[in-house]
Amino acid sequence: MTPGEAGGKGLPGEFSLLETAPDNILATSMRSTDCSFVLRQAETCGKNTRAAVTFTKAPTRVRVDGNTLVPRKGKVTLQMKAWQVQELVVG
Repeated sequence: MTPGEAGGKGLPGEFSLLETAPDNILATSMRSTDCSFVLRQAETCGKNTRAAVTFTKAPTRVRVDGNTLVPRKGKVTLQMKAWQVQELVVG
């Protein structure tokens, strides 16, 4: 049964919690902690990059390396070094 056959109710066919950019930034894992979640992302091409994470539902804050970032229009940007792996605590 499709959502249309069920009267339009049901899960969407596709849904993303977040999007990373540019293409050399890869979200590698997510885990939950208390009232927040931790996103681990990595730079995968060996170049310094200005990374962006856009959230479907904007969080109130994102902590990175002890700094708190406030998303603008659901998006945070940060500088990443070549091959860097970084954790973002969202919530």
